[in-house]
Amino acid sequence: RDGDDDVAPLHGLAALFGVERGSDVRWAHSVNSQAQLSAALSEASAGVIHMIEADVCVHEGVVTMAHGPPRDNGNSDLTFEMFVARVLQHNDGGGSVGIKLDFKDPKAVPLALMQLQLAQPPPQLPLWINADVVLGPGGLEPKFSAIAFCDSAVNSFPSAVLSLGWCVGEGDGNSLYTRTMIDNMLVVANRYSARRTQFTFAVRARFAMSSDAAVANVKLLLDNSRHTITLWDGAPLDFDTVVFFVKTHFDASDAARIFVDVPLSGGGNVAK
Repeated sequence: RDGDDDVAPLHGLAALFGVERGSDVRWAHSVNSQAQLSAALSEASAGVIHMIEADVCVHEGVVTMAHGPPRDNGNSDLTFEMFVARVLQHNDGGGSVGIKLDFKDPKAVPLALMQLQLAQPPPQLPLWINADVVLGPGGLEPKFSAIAFCDSAVNSFPSAVLSLGWCVGEGDGNSLYTRTMIDNMLVVANRYSARRTQFTFAVRARFAMSSDAAVANVKLLLDNSRHTITLWDGAPLDFDTVVFFVKTHFDASDAARIFVDVPLSGGGNVAK
């Protein structure tokens, strides 16, 4: 198995949050408004969540937190600068929460990374930088250049975790990440092996669970010890179903390196 023996477990989250497995990490998802951010920070203070995921777009030159089309971006009441400032203020006050920035627009990347550099986040801040950069099952061609995106992220924040996903559709019961799709992603990651870049691969759970061949292909993503997987999805899948799948289809060491970012069984804001 490739990689390094000195890799911090779960990209450093194990020590920071006192968790043993990726599935122990809890997420607040799509935190794209001031009210949602206030709620997420309160949950972080209570120990309910560890990581805040938010979507990053740009509207008329202003980097905003929004998931949807431009008309939604303009309606956002949370700019990227406000988002970063409040998270850093929370952590400066004794809190401990990480952030996953899910970029939806390539034009937002240089602007947001520059603003984040100016904010001077402390090195211990868990920082994940995400985009969908490879074609996946039923998806459209990516809007992002994989290499350009990774270069921007690595050059700006060398210690950040790069979270790379595939552009996917809804699929059917037989859809899966093909070996070619997996290889295309690993070619991107392998370009950065000399820089010791950490990667997590955002895998839609239904396409990992569809068959034995699907499982075998996804397992290849864990051959490097600096890599993890983040399984994401929504209804009809739920957290307990996906955790059971991980426990029954991966050995213990690999299962520990799989984050589960899907809705809690009783509902909850924990989906990609």
